[in-house]
Amino acid sequence: MQKIKVVLEALLSFTMGINLPPIEIFAEEAKIPEDYSVFAEHVHDEHCNHEHDYGLILWQDDHIHLNESTEDKMIEQEEAPEATELPSLDEESEVFSELSDEFTIGEQIETKELPEESENQNTEEDAIIQETDFTESSEPMATCSHTYSASSYTVLNHTQHTKKCTKCGTVTKENHNWSGDKCSNCGCYKPFTSNGTYDVIASSGVQLYSGNSSGTTKVKVVPKDTAITVTNVATASSGYYWGKVTKVGTSTQSSEAYVCMKSSELKVHSHSNTTSYEAAGHTQHTKTTTCTKCGATSTVKENHNWSGDKCSNCGCYKPFTSNGTYDVTASAGVPLYSDKRENSTLVRTVPKDTAITVTDVAATNSGYYWGKVTKIGTASQTSPVYVCMRSSTLKTHTHNHEFSYNTKNNILHTIKITCPACGETSTETEPHNFNNGVCTKCSAWEPYKVNGGYVVVNEKGISTYPENKEEHGKEIRALPK
Repeated sequence: MQKIKVVLEALLSFTMGINLPPIEIFAEEAKIPEDYSVFAEHVHDEHCNHEHDYGLILWQDDHIHLNESTEDKMIEQEEAPEATELPSLDEESEVFSELSDEFTIGEQIETKELPEESENQNTEEDAIIQETDFTESSEPMATCSHTYSASSYTVLNHTQHTKKCTKCGTVTKENHNWSGDKCSNCGCYKPFTSNGTYDVIASSGVQLYSGNSSGTTKVKVVPKDTAITVTNVATASSGYYWGKVTKVGTSTQSSEAYVCMKSSELKVHSHSNTTSYEAAGHTQHTKTTTCTKCGATSTVKENHNWSGDKCSNCGCYKPFTSNGTYDVTASAGVPLYSDKRENSTLVRTVPKDTAITVTDVAATNSGYYWGKVTKIGTASQTSPVYVCMRSSTLKTHTHNHEFSYNTKNNILHTIKITCPACGETSTETEPHNFNNGVCTKCSAWEPYKVNGGYVVVNEKGISTYPENKEEHGKEIRALPK
């Protein structure tokens, strides 16, 4: 009679209370030799008075106990050899795991006696696992000194890869070993892990999904060289880094969209900026920088860069910063206000080519230069009015003088200088300019400068004086013509 062995883990861990341990255990759907008749349904253990639904147990005893359906039939067994130590549960576990899927409790299997010459045969047809002598070796089992090749590593996700031993085939997981932007073992590209703006570098673009997994709905493909703004970057349950896309290019992303943060498809965004300038006063302008790809803007104030009478950046006219008289050049005239700001009350508009006299010129908090107008043309300005000192509407006044001459004596005359535009006057003296005995400016007669006899020709005669003094001296007498 052949010995048949099937391992059932539950029975191996249970003590049956019999001195001789079991050497065969039938579990689910074991293939039994044809000369055996087995009911693998129910077993009664009379030694410990327990019922066990584990299957049929063959003992190294004279009998095999079957349930009532066997009609108390007992099969005689060959004389049992000496009991041997049953292999441990750990050693049997692999055998059990391979067989467990092939057993069905409760099936009756009709078999016949196995021929002697077929002992120790193991074929696919009978699926019998031969009994093995489980004797302890005096030498310990050798452990594998794992080795790995370049092909041993497989990318698992953005945080780990697997490696397979080239000797024993054992597969383990480990964290990436980053070197630059790649894992030095598996070649995985290092992911981006921070919020920010990124440029698409994949030639086919990058796919956006409705969730943080490629198994969710595809939303859109963002083409190469497009900037995307990403927030909430974190590791998903898959081990990959994903982020929420809030902006594509310069437009806000309206629907939920997520991108896998692969550095093989993205790079940190580089701005492609345009710059504009706007005057922000007579001392500074506003510089605005705008990225044409992502729409990001930045604004700073900086001092004007004067070139001639203009700022070379914003085109602002250089202001007048000193007191003086200025002519209006604006065709529409120049407005005067009740205060040093344009949102104050407009008092009047001074027409083009009119001169205005300005004092107290200074820069205000707004950064513009203003001055107080004290005279418009030749008339004094009685109420306080103010003008913005823009060189686009004003210029330094040029006097258009008028001159008048008065004889002072037979040597000098006086000059009165008057500007009709601003009313400014001044007086000077200069020597006569005689031509044929007459001054060309004041018409004074040229005097005789030598001693001699002279005849009075003046119809009114002439006056004589006791001293060599001018006409306002005391007259001695008059000499007739």
